Amino acid sequence: FNELQSLNSALEVQSLELTLTLEALTKQMELDKSILMDVKAENTQLILAEQLKVQELNELQSLNSALEVQSLELTLTLEALTKQMELDKSILMDVEAENTQLILAEQLKVQEFNELQSLNSALEVQSLELTLTLEALTKQMELDKSILVDVEAENELLLLQLSQLQEELEFYLVDSKICTETMNELDQSLRSFTQFWQRNQASEVIVDFRHEIVGEHWHQVEEDGRWAGGISPVSTLKIPALREGRYEFYLDVVDSMAFDILTDLQIVLNGRSLSFSLDSTDFPIYVYGEFVANNIDISPLWLFEFKFSRLTNPVDEGLEDDRNLAIRIRSLVLRRLD
Repeated sequence: FNELQSLNSALEVQSLELTLTLEALTKQMELDKSILMDVKAENTQLILAEQLKVQELNELQSLNSALEVQSLELTLTLEALTKQMELDKSILMDVEAENTQLILAEQLKVQEFNELQSLNSALEVQSLELTLTLEALTKQMELDKSILVDVEAENELLLLQLSQLQEELEFYLVDSKICTETMNELDQSLRSFTQFWQRNQASEVIVDFRHEIVGEHWHQVEEDGRWAGGISPVSTLKIPALREGRYEFYLDVVDSMAFDILTDLQIVLNGRSLSFSLDSTDFPIYVYGEFVANNIDISPLWLFEFKFSRLTNPVDEGLEDDRNLAIRIRSLVLRRLD
């Protein structure tokens, strides 16, 4: 379309030039015609000088013939240009019709583009919602996976205990007498060991949480201790029963997910709550207190329960650790006072 417009402009300029040339030639012809009339008048008056100017008249006739030829050529050229202009006008009309169709098509495409933009915005919103939902489901799956791992570990322990119990039961059913004697011997050995332990008990017992411990709901050991937590807000610790007497205890806490988790801690020994105090507000902190061991040590084992008000997942604070945590303990010291 732009090329046709440029061609049309060039044709218009050329037509204007031809028109001006034609006007100039027309004026020249009129002027020549006037001159010819003057010549004829002078010829009439100057018959005698006619022979002298025959040559000039012939030249003028030749010039007039040339002008007539040129005028004819210009006329033909003008007719050709006129036809070309009519053809260009027809082409221009066709181009304008096509341009109108293109404009309508472009408007339709703009409308479709706007609709696609609206649809794209809606899809982006939906994609964001799906992404957030997927992230939430991923976190839930990771949490479920962590819980499942803990449950599987407990199930494996229960299955192992059940298997051991079945083996012992089968052995007992095969030879109950031998089993009874063996159990009596084991009970006697356990009592002897407990009595020996209590008679020869050290004045200070230290449970290092950086080593293996007997209990539930603890995470893997770390360089400076072990995190309490998992699927339950109650972590337990079992140790051989100590003899009767008055004790003080020191719980070395190296870190806590929140300070209120530590201050809201409940320490229970064989079902009895122990009161305690904190020696500082900056970690590491010693949780210390006293208790009297009398009827609580009927069992050959002491069961400590550390009950927390809540567990915290570091993922909620933007960290990569996806465990449920409470406090991290380095050691528990039990010191006999009497």
